[in-house]
This record gives sequence, structure tokens and C-alpha cells, in this order.
Amino acid sequence: MSINDSLIKLIKKYQNNKRPDTPARCVHYPSCSNYSIECYEKFNFFKATFLTIKRILFCTPLNRKFYDPVPYTKEEKKINKELDRLAESIEEILLEHYNKYPNMEITDFIKLIYQNSFGPRHMHNPSEETVLKYLTEEMKIVTNELEIIEDIGNGYIRVYLSKETNIENLSNHFLNSMNEDTYTETNIRVFYRKINILIKLIKKGSIKLPKKESMNYIKEYLSNGINPVRHSKTYNELYIPHYRVIKKIN
Repeated sequence: MSINDSLIKLIKKYQNNKRPDTPARCVHYPSCSNYSIECYEKFNFFKATFLTIKRILFCTPLNRKFYDPVPYTKEEKKINKELDRLAESIEEILLEHYNKYPNMEITDFIKLIYQNSFGPRHMHNPSEETVLKYLTEEMKIVTNELEIIEDIGNGYIRVYLSKETNIENLSNHFLNSMNEDTYTETNIRVFYRKINILIKLIKKGSIKLPKKESMNYIKEYLSNGINPVRHSKTYNELYIPHYRVIKKIN
């Protein structure tokens, strides 16, 4: 067992033996003990010890820095840089759609980011028969003469239903796109970065939405996990969004 492993074991023993009624001294998140465990898991003994001692010395009521995470390793920095790169293209998509649909509400932006990240995939994907049934029913109320293709980024498009839509072809493409495994760790981490880009655009005023209400909506949405959402009532009434999201066909 290495020195780091021994120290991690010792710190965990301290955590387990600590009386539950003892008042928490640590003013940071994560706590000093959890911080030190992560340091010894990520770095060599000397760097981990230096960071741990530094954290403990600065852990006083006078220090107002509440969130104080463990520094990234070189590999983590490299990964985060790549995730940021994957997320940055959403800004252009969000602004394009906002320009095209100026009455979009916060839920419509979340829906766009979700579709851009995960395509048409849902937590419980419907059967082939169900997809065809709903598509056939929806076609009865479609009035568009020409099929419209709308880019939503990340290789996905919205195909708007029209009189010339081939139901079986679209149904097959939709199912194939839906069956792709898009709920990967990378896509999920990039999704959160895309949400941060949306928040930045709202705070800057590039997307004019009520700031407080939008932040509350995003906070509540994320607290319930990443799930698909419906278009807002306003969006449905103004833009009549009869479409299917599919992977772009080369």
C-alpha cells in the first residue's frame, strides 16, 4: 500500500469516527477532509500534502470563498478544454434560432440544447408502431406544401412535416437516430457547458429573457435530471412546430 493510500484510509477513518453532533468547522465545500482525500487520489504525496496544508490553514471564518475545489490535473485540464470546444458551437445555434423565433421562451431554448446534445433520444423510446402511428396522425393537420429542413447543430436537423413528406422514410430515419446511444458521459458534461453558454447569453442580454425567472427555471430543471421538455405554449401557437429531429443524412 502506498503512502497516499495509507493517508486516504486514515482520513476516512477520521471521518467515520467523528461524532455526528460535533459542529462542522470547515467553511469550504468540499470539506477539508474530502478535499485532502481527492488530493491524495489525484496527485503525488508532496503536492497533495502541500495542497491539504494550504487548505487547512486558509479554512477560517474570515475566508469568504465557499466553493474551493481541488485543482485540475494536466489531464483533466486537457479534457475540459476539449469539452469546452465541443460546447462552444451552441452559441451560434441559440442566436440563430432566437433571431428566427424571437418569442422563444426558456423551455424552448432548453429543448433546443437537449436536441442538439442527444438528438431525438428519450429515456423511454417508443416502438416502431407507435412512432408511425403518431407521425400518421400528425400528418393529417399539416398544411405545409414543401418540406423544410432546419439545422440544430451537432449533426442533427429538424425535418418539418409537409404534404410531400414520405412517412415511412422519415419514421425509419427518426427511429435510427433515436436508437443511437447519445446519453454518454461526454455528451452529458458538454450539455451542462451548453447550459452555461445559454446563461451567459441571457445575462449579457444577447437573449432577452427575464433573468431571475430563467435562472430559477434552469435550476429547477437541472435539479430533476436531464430530461426532454416540451415547447412552450407561446412557441406552439406562433410557430406550429410539426417536425421530427433526425441525424443529418450524408
